[in-house]
Amino acid sequence: MAGVTYTFDVTQQMNGEEGTVQGFEIGYQQFFDFLPGPLSGLGLQANYTHIDSDGGRNTAVNIFDPNQTGGANLSLPLEGMSPTSYNIALLYERYGISARLAWNWREQYLLTTSAANINAPVWSEDYGQLDGSIFYDLTDNVKIGLQGTNLTQERTILRVGHGARMPRYSWVDTDRRVAAVLRARF
Repeated sequence: MAGVTYTFDVTQQMNGEEGTVQGFEIGYQQFFDFLPGPLSGLGLQANYTHIDSDGGRNTAVNIFDPNQTGGANLSLPLEGMSPTSYNIALLYERYGISARLAWNWREQYLLTTSAANINAPVWSEDYGQLDGSIFYDLTDNVKIGLQGTNLTQERTILRVGHGARMPRYSWVDTDRRVAAVLRARF
């Protein structure tokens, strides 16, 4: 306007350049039908997963804020991927009874690379949960039962930061949930 030059600083969102995931998973499942009588319905199901991921970056939301740019460009794993997780379940299938008792566990994982209000990565701590169910066949098409989730009432805990400085940030207590279930097949 009227021969005056203006300079503007412009920022824009960008996708990450690349990320990698590598690892392995092993699993096992067997019913011990060689056991005598009622014990022949016992079974075991288990799996273990190990992964290594990278490609996550903590980017500054506001590149003009030194608090944000000072913690930016950290090399982080990809979000939502625990390096180690496993599940183990005791099973029973016999005499119209179907029962499961399962422990599920996962190692700490990156929840988000940069929480907006704290400009730092947020991590979910190691977490394990015990679930169970038992059903009985009333007929070939109708079952009744109980399902229980988070039977040990585990707490979800979040940490903020990176490296040696990762204090606990918040937590969520999730109650045990038990449901009575009626299943019908048509």
